[in-house]
Amino acid sequence: MRRRLLGSAIIAALVVVSAVAASGGGLVAAAPPQCFPQATGFCIAGRFQEHWLANGGLSVNGYPLTSERRERLEDGNEYTVQYFERVRLEYHPENPPPHDVLLGQLGRRIHPADPPVGAEEGSTYFPETGHNVGPRFTAYWEANGGLAQFGFPVSELFEERLEDGNTYLVQYFERARFEYHPENEAPFDVLLGQFGRRILAQTGGRRGTPAPRAATPTPRPGPTPIAPATPAPGQPAPPPIDVPQEGQGNEGAVLIRALRSGGYVIFFRHAATDYTKPDNEFVDLADCATQRNLSEQGREDARVIGTAFAVLQIPVEGSLASPFCRTRETAELAFGRVEIASDLVLLPGLDQPDERERLLRATIALLTAPPAAGTNTVLVGHDTSLQALAGFSVVEGEAAIFEPVPEGGFRLVARVKPDEWPTLARRGAGE
Repeated sequence: MRRRLLGSAIIAALVVVSAVAASGGGLVAAAPPQCFPQATGFCIAGRFQEHWLANGGLSVNGYPLTSERRERLEDGNEYTVQYFERVRLEYHPENPPPHDVLLGQLGRRIHPADPPVGAEEGSTYFPETGHNVGPRFTAYWEANGGLAQFGFPVSELFEERLEDGNTYLVQYFERARFEYHPENEAPFDVLLGQFGRRILAQTGGRRGTPAPRAATPTPRPGPTPIAPATPAPGQPAPPPIDVPQEGQGNEGAVLIRALRSGGYVIFFRHAATDYTKPDNEFVDLADCATQRNLSEQGREDARVIGTAFAVLQIPVEGSLASPFCRTRETAELAFGRVEIASDLVLLPGLDQPDERERLLRATIALLTAPPAAGTNTVLVGHDTSLQALAGFSVVEGEAAIFEPVPEGGFRLVARVKPDEWPTLARRGAGE
């Protein structure tokens, strides 16, 4: 088992070497800096950006908490470093890539190594430090960077009261703390301690100058008038199909038959949320406590949507959701399963044109991809994406139903608010 784990670490290192060999080992940016104006206000660039992207990105390293700066480290020498929520990246020009970027051993700093113990059956034993790692943490260690990212274990598994006041099973590694959160669905049942925040809080370290932040827009109280459909080039835009009140017209029946036949991409904005608990200034996508989450009404709306799809026998190939907890929970409650689409989000105020274009292109690709024959695709995302791509806004829980067209475009077919699904379900059940 140990041989397999170390083999994986070597392979990962070779992949990183091939990915960054052209950088020449300097901190010169090969791509535009990536900034997070709505999260922490800081940017990443150059070799730190390359390492961040190649080694787990946001979920493993977290958002940047500082700009690059010079700092005297534990060995007495000065290096260029940058703090992130969970790691400290250090630039060591004396080493060839990829080892010119190393991670600070913050785990050892916060939790000095415990005395070694013997090997335990059913666990992975690391003789280098004399500690065991159980199956769940081993799987996470191996899948997210292994030795290079987290280092060796320096403790056994034990219970510890953490910063939120609750007690969890944790294990310390040289560069990380693994936390087991059974209240979360896998893979979010394993989270990483925010060592970067803790070290900065302890030292009172300066953070540098953040990137300019755009004002967060006020939530819209309701939908804006529908915009013209978005057709493929040269294709006329069909009129949207309104969902009528009970007893009015047959448009609802037309929509039901269309969805039963498949071929549509159904974009839901996440269900209703609790605006009394907004997103934290520093959002951790792996920690729902830092985010604005569904309200009880939103959870009920999501369940009602799922029931309507079941009653109407609308086939769904799969549901994709942005990495925010409110979108994931909407998809899980409505459809029972969800796949995370990390690019299905366009944060307000994103002032990096290249990154904005990349995210929009990724969402366009999802909207224009024809579902498998006889099925529909469900996307659960945010209003900002629809505003940018289709020119209209939707309320929380509302669906915009698109039809991909052969030329690679998409056109709007209908919009359905969350309280309109029961009407459709009753009509469909009578057919």
